[in-house]
Amino acid sequence: MGEISSLAHLVALMKQHGATRIYAKKLAPNDNSKNQIYLGGDFSALNILPHQKIVTDANEIAGSKRDRAKAKVSFFWLDANGKHRAPETNLILYPKYPEIRMSGFLKGCSAAPSAVMASRAEGRLLFLGITPDQQVLAFSANSQSPIAAEVARRVFEPLGVFWQIPLDPDQDANSKALLLDELRRIYQMQWIASEKLTRDGVRQPYSGRNGGGYTLESALNISANSKPDADYLGWEVKQYGVANFERYQPKSPITLFTPEPVYRL
Repeated sequence: MGEISSLAHLVALMKQHGATRIYAKKLAPNDNSKNQIYLGGDFSALNILPHQKIVTDANEIAGSKRDRAKAKVSFFWLDANGKHRAPETNLILYPKYPEIRMSGFLKGCSAAPSAVMASRAEGRLLFLGITPDQQVLAFSANSQSPIAAEVARRVFEPLGVFWQIPLDPDQDANSKALLLDELRRIYQMQWIASEKLTRDGVRQPYSGRNGGGYTLESALNISANSKPDADYLGWEVKQYGVANFERYQPKSPITLFTPEPVYRL
């Protein structure tokens, strides 16, 4: 199959292996296998990267014992020959700062791109493809690669520390289209039991009257929160309950605006 030498080729391979969302991160010198990969100054990356249950373990650091929270990731390196599992990949949560990092992504994987990911060179790129079955497909490129040069010429929509890479590389990322794709995916799941995604990434059954909204957010990998910021890619996502679809007749316009005034001091 040859080398992956273009963004279109990479996107096609990720889609072939099931990716429905693709992100890219420009790696800083400290983003390497020794210092881990920085994923943001808060825990919002937990809503982007699928992961297993968050657990706490004891970590020996400089003779002192500290607890840290981490979560396993079903992580695979992608190349022209297929995908290769990196079984020791974890998301590490540092609540003191706060921030989240990724570690262990080279361990146990002989096909991992060690030369790129152990380097401190500027201009490296990390691509992450997300599949519906919660896998993360990864590909890295050094600063001299054709893919890096191609990405440098284009403008992509940001999401935290990532850029959103469109599934059609000939078009710029379109947040509305991406949101509609996600809503279509959720619609095709048919009936979903009411649930709530907690801040530590655990989906729990939920029986409250506002369960529709929490369930929609959970399906979008959005943890329950009280932040006024938009929910997904700059869009505010709301649930509207209907008792009977066949008999439903709207009595008033549906608005996302609250009638109460907001005061800021």
